[in-house]
Amino acid sequence: MTFIREVVLENFMSYEYGRIPLGPGLNIVTGPNGSGKSSILLGISVALGAQYTERGRRLRDLIRWGSKLARVSVVLDNSVRGRGRPYPKIKSDVIRVSRYLRVDGSYWFEVNGVEYSRGEIQGILRAFGFNPDNMLVIMHQNMVEEFVVISPRDKLKLLEDAVGLTHYRERVMDVRERLEKVLKDEAEVKSMLDKAKANLDFWRGEYEKLKVRDELMKRKSDLEIELSWSKVNRKLKSVNDLKAKIDGLRVKLDSLKRSYDELSSEIKGLEDLMVQIELERRRIMDMLIEYSRIIGRLEALGGISRDFEEVSSKFSKLRVDFEDVCKRFDFIFKDYVGKFSSRAILGYRIEELSSEIRLRERDLRSLEGELESLLENAKRVGPMPSV
Repeated sequence: MTFIREVVLENFMSYEYGRIPLGPGLNIVTGPNGSGKSSILLGISVALGAQYTERGRRLRDLIRWGSKLARVSVVLDNSVRGRGRPYPKIKSDVIRVSRYLRVDGSYWFEVNGVEYSRGEIQGILRAFGFNPDNMLVIMHQNMVEEFVVISPRDKLKLLEDAVGLTHYRERVMDVRERLEKVLKDEAEVKSMLDKAKANLDFWRGEYEKLKVRDELMKRKSDLEIELSWSKVNRKLKSVNDLKAKIDGLRVKLDSLKRSYDELSSEIKGLEDLMVQIELERRRIMDMLIEYSRIIGRLEALGGISRDFEEVSSKFSKLRVDFEDVCKRFDFIFKDYVGKFSSRAILGYRIEELSSEIRLRERDLRSLEGELESLLENAKRVGPMPSV
């Protein structure tokens, strides 16, 4: 259970700026007529996205005269209590719900400074069990007449919603329906028992037939017990087989993930190596271009000199080195593509296997539920027979 810590009104109705601190339990706001008491309640309704505005159909009419923007904020307590926070999705001791109103009629919501939609605001309030549109939660002026004329059934619904009993009513109705079904089944069973009693009275005088019947009934009971526990054992075997299957799938999944990680590491290494080779290739290319220019200049001078032969020799060696680097890059790139494809296939297999495990786990939960039901039924029928 939470409470409102504070209400802040800025350029809202008669308030230029007002902070109204509140606490848990009963809070009473007093003051003369026109002092802004109803504005506080209306501000809470507007901030929490209630449909009713009471003092005007248009939200812009609620902006203080002469202002272009109004803001109303409600600070809700979200501190840890019991097993956690009332609204655990927000890791803060307070939830500040603010609504901004513009004179052009536009508006927006924020929660702790982050913009939220009206639907998201309503989701937070539902988590707190708070409905601002319920007139038993927030009753504005002139709402008493409206409350008087609504039907008793609707009043009860409003009350249950206000105190959080709607869910309990649904459970009570469900239990009631099941009880009616049980009573109906009980009547049918009682009718069957009455018929059995009549037949038993009819055959009471025939002692031998009664002995045979008793033996048959005992045998029937033993068979029912045996059948019940046989169903339990078969279902237990199915559960254990499925668990073993899931364990095997998990082992396989772990192996695939390890292979995936190993491939990822190898791919990273190949990527780094390709970058180094590319840098080497560019370096050699730059040198080839430079030597080509030198050879061109030497050829222009006659082309026959020791420098020309030396430069030509280095140029030829660089071409060989360049071809070797290109071949090495192509070889590594092919290896990279192969490993990348293998990793993609592994990723698909991992996702497929994970999906299969989830389906198997869902089947396991269903089987365990059936096993529990069969076990309870078998215990009611009788103890497990000795082997």
